[in-house]
Amino acid sequence: MSRWGIENDDGWFIVYKDGVEVASSENGDRMADVLNDAFHDANARIAELETENAALKAEISKLKAPQGWIDVKKQMPDVPIALVAWKDGSIKLDSTFTDGGRDYWYHSGLDNVAYWMPIPEPPEVEK
Repeated sequence: MSRWGIENDDGWFIVYKDGVEVASSENGDRMADVLNDAFHDANARIAELETENAALKAEISKLKAPQGWIDVKKQMPDVPIALVAWKDGSIKLDSTFTDGGRDYWYHSGLDNVAYWMPIPEPPEVEK
């Protein structure tokens, strides 16, 4: 990416690209072309940074997601989802569904599930 600069010298504007003078206000047409190029480069860089920013925000959201056991009194899973549930002192594989506005556990019914966590992604295995 190019480095652009502008300088005011006693009312004359001089534009630099990567430290080299490329236009001045003496040659107005050239100045317009150079500034247009500079704005094009700036807009391209802004688009790159916006894409990078969106990717970083998505990664931050993943990192902020609850880790480990989640208390059902604080948060129910988004349904439907396969998950691990803690019920009556033991770990069960389960999933959820909503019926009539209420959340249910397929294998555990309505009650006695105290905590849950998403099933982790499988490991990446080299082929």
